[in-house]
Amino acid sequence: MLTGSGAFFGALFVLSALIVDDAERRLLHERSGLAQMAGTFLESRLLEAADHLVGAATPLLDPTSAGDPTALRAAAAHVFTEGAVVVDQDGRARAATSGSPAAFAARLDLAPLLARVVERQAPVVAPRERLDGLPALVLAAPVSGPNPGYVIGVLRAGDGDLLAPLRHRSSAARPKATTLTLVDDQGRVVASTDDRRPLDAADHKGFLTRSISARRPFQGRCHSCHEGAATDAPLREVEVLAFAPLPTLDLGLGVLEPESAALAPARALRSHLWQMGAALVVLFMVFTALAVRSVVRPIRRLTWAVAAAEREHGALPAAQFGRDEIGALATAMESWRRRMLESLAAAEESREALRIEGVIVDRHVAALREISALSLRGPPLEALVEASLARSLESMSLAAGALRVVWHGRETRAVRGLDPEVAAVWLDRAEAPDAPAEPLLRLLTAPVPGVSAARVASVAPIEDLRITLVVVEPETRGDEDPTTAGLWLGALFRQICLCTSQVLVHEADAERQQTQRSVLERVLGAQEAERGRVARDLHDTVAQDLAALRLELERLAGRTAEPDARETLAALETRATEMLATVRAILLDLRLSILETLGLVPALRWLLERTTRERGVPTHFMLDGDESPPVPYETGVMLFRILQEGLLNAVQHAAPDHIFVTLRLSPWEIELLVEDDGQGFDPAILSHPHPAGPSRGLGLHGIAERARILGGTSTLTSTPGEGATLCVRLPRPRSDAP
Repeated sequence: MLTGSGAFFGALFVLSALIVDDAERRLLHERSGLAQMAGTFLESRLLEAADHLVGAATPLLDPTSAGDPTALRAAAAHVFTEGAVVVDQDGRARAATSGSPAAFAARLDLAPLLARVVERQAPVVAPRERLDGLPALVLAAPVSGPNPGYVIGVLRAGDGDLLAPLRHRSSAARPKATTLTLVDDQGRVVASTDDRRPLDAADHKGFLTRSISARRPFQGRCHSCHEGAATDAPLREVEVLAFAPLPTLDLGLGVLEPESAALAPARALRSHLWQMGAALVVLFMVFTALAVRSVVRPIRRLTWAVAAAEREHGALPAAQFGRDEIGALATAMESWRRRMLESLAAAEESREALRIEGVIVDRHVAALREISALSLRGPPLEALVEASLARSLESMSLAAGALRVVWHGRETRAVRGLDPEVAAVWLDRAEAPDAPAEPLLRLLTAPVPGVSAARVASVAPIEDLRITLVVVEPETRGDEDPTTAGLWLGALFRQICLCTSQVLVHEADAERQQTQRSVLERVLGAQEAERGRVARDLHDTVAQDLAALRLELERLAGRTAEPDARETLAALETRATEMLATVRAILLDLRLSILETLGLVPALRWLLERTTRERGVPTHFMLDGDESPPVPYETGVMLFRILQEGLLNAVQHAAPDHIFVTLRLSPWEIELLVEDDGQGFDPAILSHPHPAGPSRGLGLHGIAERARILGGTSTLTSTPGEGATLCVRLPRPRSDAP
């Protein structure tokens, strides 16, 4: 009933609202026409006053005239209350209503105003200016004839006399009068019939400026744009605004009237419609209440009976409601309530069982996770065995057990809550040939001193490794089924076997890597020692002999008189000098004396300069960080050899135009970056070389070995046609860190 009748009343209200809205739109449209007519009248008055000024200014522009401004004062007296000035075509002031013409003109910014007059060849209005600190409106008009020029009239902004012919004066019978406001193209008030209107009124959020620019009138309501800036300022009443730009001048006229007065007929109509609608709604609600009461009352009785049964935890008195529809509903509700109580009791039991099962699962999963996390940290085998046994017993709520790991004859054992001799007997029995071979723990009940029964398991996951677990099985278990307990113990034992195998494999791998690193260190150390020995031998033999040979050839060339013989000896001397230089270069490569004396950074700079000089490839070096304290000699030798190999690879295989080397030194890391802009290559050929192609990657292999010896890494990235980048990162020795 409410929905159907509400739709009818809603249609009536919508129709009434549409009628009222149409009346309001008509009233607003009428005010827009009023604003246009008033604006046309106001512009005609201003242009008429401007014509009077032009007529009075024409004689004053004659160079032969004495320039009496009396007629100019008379023409400006009624409208341009601040005076007027006559300016010739060159911008010179010729006459003014008061004072010096030049001084009067200097008070105004005439250049842009006169430019607009020249552009339009018609009277124009300047945006509101400041004249002697007060706002003013300026109108300029062209003066034609034999002596062309301009006349400028000034009136005080805010002067209500300009709108006096349009003023609608208030009276006792009409306290809310219409207000007229004249606005310039900057949105500022020029004149108003209401003296309380501020001269710097808001621009209605830009609507007035856009209306004047587009020469398009509009009408609407003024709301928040007239609110006071301060929080305690009173809010202005909502007004109806009709605004129309003047036909030619850059001004607009706004007609404002309080909304309560402008839209009074429409509001009166809306009030009458609301009153009629309210009366109809009240009558309908009374009728509906009386009609529905006979239906709602029995349902309320049933509701009260259900609430009483819930409070008292009793049965619903369904027999009190008779055999009608309400009685059938009461009987069905009582049956449903009994079934719901039974279902809730069963659900509560299931929830408690699930909670207990969840606690058990969480406990065992936490144990598995902790054992795994411990193995990932790489602890000693003894710590892993001890922690694994303790965590397994805690997760199963057991008090006694033993775990033994035998690896290459080395035994690691952990015992809790058992006598060591008893634990040894159970461990040996678990490893007996007739013991179960599968890893799931089996319950053994053979008599053992001190323990009546225990679960045991023994497995060899990898060669030379055997892991054995024994846990004492209690006679009764409070919260877990024995079969489920066996499954969980089996899962824990498998996790222990996996983690133990992982730790042992990591230990073996670490020992193997340490052995390889020691071998490589000794090999590279022997290489450097051999290079030093070879360098000393070359210096003491070949280099000395070549130096002596060059001196001998030089001495013979000085004593020989024959030109051919002297030329031959000079050529031999040159050849000996070149061979000596070659031997010295080999000595520099073999023995890094510059690294020993000057340090790493000067040695790297020298290597780059030498590469540029000998190979003709420009190199660039950048140091990022502080070398203090200096890098140890052993680390410096490795870095020097790595850079030497990287430069050689770039020059021989990449054909680069430039090579860029960056050395970054931080307190904890050393990074060497070698980049070139050569032809690049596909890195896949390093891991999958072509069988018929040349051997590649030996130099890079040496770089990787040297980086690994120092505990670092080396990476090589490249793209065909885009160069290659070699990055070597080494940990800086702790003694070097500040």
